[in-house]
Amino acid sequence: MRRIFLLLISAIGGACAPRDMALSTAHASAMADSVRTALAEFLRAGAAGQLDQMLAFYADDPGFRWVEDGAVKARSVEDIRRGLAGLQGMRVETTLEDTEVSPAVPGVASVATRFQTRVADSSGTKFSFGGAMTLVMVHRDGGWRILTGHSSSSSPAR
Repeated sequence: MRRIFLLLISAIGGACAPRDMALSTAHASAMADSVRTALAEFLRAGAAGQLDQMLAFYADDPGFRWVEDGAVKARSVEDIRRGLAGLQGMRVETTLEDTEVSPAVPGVASVATRFQTRVADSSGTKFSFGGAMTLVMVHRDGGWRILTGHSSSSSPAR
């Protein structure tokens, strides 16, 4: 179902995109590689407990939204900052699986992936959860930023 939805959105987006915004195969491939690199940097920052560095990967934009399990949880980077504040001194270790990066137009890509996150400190795991996540990433301020995101949990926080 998710793939059908993504294909539909891609088809609509492609049909509406001006011809001069069409991506060559090489450009789309380079964008996908660049997005994957940004995601890896984001995950490394979390695993190292560098939560302030993680914040740099969220777009400081009025259109920013983060949705979890059907409810808007954040409408700004400041909301994300407040959420991460409770995790100071902890590592946010996330692994991604079956990650699909779909460049849309120059500077905009969607990501669909399964994930598993473990939040830990020096004494061990505090809680973990996993599920599916989608992102819209935009290239701004010299790098890829998350403009919108949605995660749906398949396993409850433990």
